[in-house]
Amino acid sequence: QPRPRIVGDDITHGSQAEAAVRVFDRGIVRGIDIDVTQAFQSSVASVTGLRLEGAGALAEQVRVTATGTAAGFARGADVSDGATLRDSRVRASGPARDRVLGLLTGRATIVGATVVSDGTGMFTSACADRADAVTATVHNSIVRGGSEGTDRDVVAQAPQTCSTIEGSPTETSAVTVSSSNFRPDRSSGAITSGSGNQTVAPALDASLAQVPGSPTIDAGTADPRQGDADADGDPRVAGAAVDIGGDEFAAAPAPPSGAAPAPQTGAPAGGAPSGPAPGPTDPAPAQVPAPDRLAPSLGKVSLTPTTVRRRRGTVLKLTLSEPATVVVRIEQVRRGRRAGKACSLRARRGKRCTVTRLQRTITTRRSSGPARITVPTRSAAKVLAVGSYRLVITATDAAGNRSAKRTVSFTVRR
Repeated sequence: QPRPRIVGDDITHGSQAEAAVRVFDRGIVRGIDIDVTQAFQSSVASVTGLRLEGAGALAEQVRVTATGTAAGFARGADVSDGATLRDSRVRASGPARDRVLGLLTGRATIVGATVVSDGTGMFTSACADRADAVTATVHNSIVRGGSEGTDRDVVAQAPQTCSTIEGSPTETSAVTVSSSNFRPDRSSGAITSGSGNQTVAPALDASLAQVPGSPTIDAGTADPRQGDADADGDPRVAGAAVDIGGDEFAAAPAPPSGAAPAPQTGAPAGGAPSGPAPGPTDPAPAQVPAPDRLAPSLGKVSLTPTTVRRRRGTVLKLTLSEPATVVVRIEQVRRGRRAGKACSLRARRGKRCTVTRLQRTITTRRSSGPARITVPTRSAAKVLAVGSYRLVITATDAAGNRSAKRTVSFTVRR
């Protein structure tokens, strides 16, 4: 049956980033997808997919995608106060590389995970939880940040003065990494590199699943803290050893051994045929294709024009990496103010916020390559009012893989 999928955007409460899914002491989340996207260009907006807090808090077989914009922050997951993330995949992306983070950790255990970020892969904060000395442990995991400027794979924060109830003590952080794939030369801080680590880049597809030839296949070591299934729910240890990362690579099955060789036809050299013509042979065993885990991608998304009159339309242009069903949500965007945890259109005080309301949905099947989709501002039932709007676009292929959301804004005037 389909996996549960949780979707969110602009998950911010004041200056404190909230998360789409939050798990506390001894809570467990398993077998879900989390997809969060920062929809608006705001320096205080942020999105976080998953937050684990407290001893016993556990997330396993989870796939997280966090997408940011050029202004705000995007974080895949927060893991602190003794929580564990295992057998999962986390992807954080966005153009503001210094604001994109795969994992933010305090005291945490990361085992059998794949974490890939356009900015920093993993940042262990000295002030992340209540311990004076914060240590994170990473085992059988892939942790990769970007490859530009200040991008880093693993960072242990320098000693910090942290404000607490007891005062302002100086606290420290450290990370221990073993049997994992990361680049020490693109990491910083108090990092202890144990045995079995790799530096060669893993071979991954767009969904962070391994592809043939990846150095992480069969390269991990047994760990009782790891689960019995990977992020997709497939069994662990499909080969000679457990794989490094959140995906367990399973090669296509080989033909069965012991089959009788096909009989020879024709006559031996210099003589007559040695026997009767051979009969029909058994058909070759069918090869089981690898499951399609690659989500379609949306490229070159634009809208022309971006300011339209009522009762007229606009044209959405995009490029698809493969045939897919494209869903376009037309949402009205209105400004409000915070009233408690809600965003109110009537409140006159409080921090500014944004309210979106779905107006219409367009669903269309398109082939790979460039596509044009007409977006009308009127239908048989309703004409869009004067104001600000946005389009939220996703593409889903025949295997059910869904792309990251893309957004583009437009304005309706008289």
